[in-house]
Amino acid sequence: MSIKLSLSRQQGFTLLEIVLVLFLLALMASSTLFLTQGVEDQAKYDATKQRLKMIRTAIIGDTSRTINGRPEISGFAADMGRLPKCLRELLSRIDCFNTEPLPPWKQDVYSQVWAGWRGPYLMGNSELSGEVHFRDGYGNSGDGSGKGSDDWQNSGWNLDFTTTVGAITITSKGFNIADAIDDISVDNIVNTADYQVTLGADWQNIDVTFTNEQATHIVIEQDELRLRLSSPSEGIILSYTNSELDTTAERDSSAQLSNSFPSENTLLLSKYGTMEVENNDTLEFVSGATLTTGSPNDSVTLTSGTVITYTDSASASASVSSQFIIGSHCVPDCKLTIQASSYTAENGSLTSNNGDPVDTLTFSGTTTLTINNHYIAPAILSAKNFTKPAIILPIGSGLSTNTVSLPNGATITFTGTAPQLIDTTVFFQEPLITVSQAFIRTGNTITIASGDTFTIPSNTPAAVGNTLTIPASSTFSGGEKSFTIVCEVGVEQGKLFDGHCDDGTINNTDNPKSISLIPRSTLPVNNSVLTWAIQ
Repeated sequence: MSIKLSLSRQQGFTLLEIVLVLFLLALMASSTLFLTQGVEDQAKYDATKQRLKMIRTAIIGDTSRTINGRPEISGFAADMGRLPKCLRELLSRIDCFNTEPLPPWKQDVYSQVWAGWRGPYLMGNSELSGEVHFRDGYGNSGDGSGKGSDDWQNSGWNLDFTTTVGAITITSKGFNIADAIDDISVDNIVNTADYQVTLGADWQNIDVTFTNEQATHIVIEQDELRLRLSSPSEGIILSYTNSELDTTAERDSSAQLSNSFPSENTLLLSKYGTMEVENNDTLEFVSGATLTTGSPNDSVTLTSGTVITYTDSASASASVSSQFIIGSHCVPDCKLTIQASSYTAENGSLTSNNGDPVDTLTFSGTTTLTINNHYIAPAILSAKNFTKPAIILPIGSGLSTNTVSLPNGATITFTGTAPQLIDTTVFFQEPLITVSQAFIRTGNTITIASGDTFTIPSNTPAAVGNTLTIPASSTFSGGEKSFTIVCEVGVEQGKLFDGHCDDGTINNTDNPKSISLIPRSTLPVNNSVLTWAIQ
């Protein structure tokens, strides 16, 4: 018997096959890496876009939120009255160069308006250096290190305030900081309409009704007062001691103040209808006054429209005269009661007796006069030029009386009282201006044949020849503001008017009158008279 053995021959992978398998495995591994890297890049991009939205909200608040049906006003711009100058101001209560703290959040005692820094507006991350930063999704950093450096100021973001006046453009350097191709930029992430409100020409003149709740009369002297709208400026409510308001010219040009008023002395009887006169004081009546003598008191019968001029001869500086008018409720007539007999009555050069017309009462002692306050016409005084026409001039311009000289030789002439030039902005009262040479208009820029340029409000009507009519306007940051009446003169200059500007004390005054300025919303209309009570 023979036994045969057969050996089967086994074959392995060839070198080529092994190389091919390794190649496929490497390809699969690398494709997975590429897919993972794409997901990571997208996550960093999405995080950067989200953080850009958070920066915008930190500056102007979340305008989609409402309180009692009205948009919520919050954010750095509303609190400070301006845009941040660097990202650091959203993280810490310190300026961009680490030199001064920003004003803290507090309420102004006179206007009751809140202002100041109440952040942090962004919640950053603390790093190994001990500094808090709010970086983009790629973790980019800026130049330098330590307080005051670019990285400390902006956490690696690029901020540009120069592209549009009053706007901010923010850029992330992306994955490759050396190449701008992947930068993530948001132009005008915040612009003026997002945080500012402009009051127009309907707010140029505001009527104010004064009521006197004190026991005796008050005389408001000519140009003694101003109407003020309090709004944050650099995180504070300005006072007359601040450099922005410490001169008459600056106050005349301020967006927060009207011109001084009233145009003439004005007498306010008390709500009880009483006034106290002294030796040598006089009352003069224009039309419709008749003297009545007898028990229990003498009186003067008045008719609607009678104008009464009171002269206080004992004023500290000189005799002060003021007027009040008998209103339409005095029908058919009404009486001014004289509670003493220490006076003389005249009509022209003749002595007035019972039943005679009278045009002047001269008092020889302290006397109380009484008339039903219901018969007195309301004291409505006009606070003029609250919103003001203004244009922006090029650097190098000069003002002489009513004419501005521009650097290349052209001139601009203003009508009315002398304009005021503050920095490069000229404020004036009458809206008409005349340019000395032909010009063309592009948007809100005027280019004159001389090559000079200046800036006008965007809502300025078309020119008529070389004349422009500049609309009055004043711009404020959005938020809750208040109107008050303040003293322009006296030891109480800049303080709330309580009936006197020179007695050195602030007594009970009326409450500030609140007004809400909401960006991108319907503007408030000046269609009602403001009331200020002397308590």
